Amino acid sequence: MGVCMSQEEEIRQLTLNAAPNYIKEKEEPKLAPEHTIYNYDCSKKDREKLAVLSCPHSVGFHPDRLAIVDLDESSENYCKV
Repeated sequence: MGVCMSQEEEIRQLTLNAAPNYIKEKEEPKLAPEHTIYNYDCSKKDREKLAVLSCPHSVGFHPDRLAIVDLDESSENYCKV
């Protein structure tokens, strides 16, 4: 495929003398205070003892699995499936 060169000068003038951009910049709305204040009540609660992880098989030869991981630091199975 070739490029049409017969209008090359006209295209060059159009790009050099392009009209200003009349699109206004999109202003991001300010966040409401309820979205910027963090709730730290989770630090007062007990930590989770178990985590359930979804383990999909990407190729599709084997079925998907769910894995349960022990998160109890005092357990002998800590961080084991």
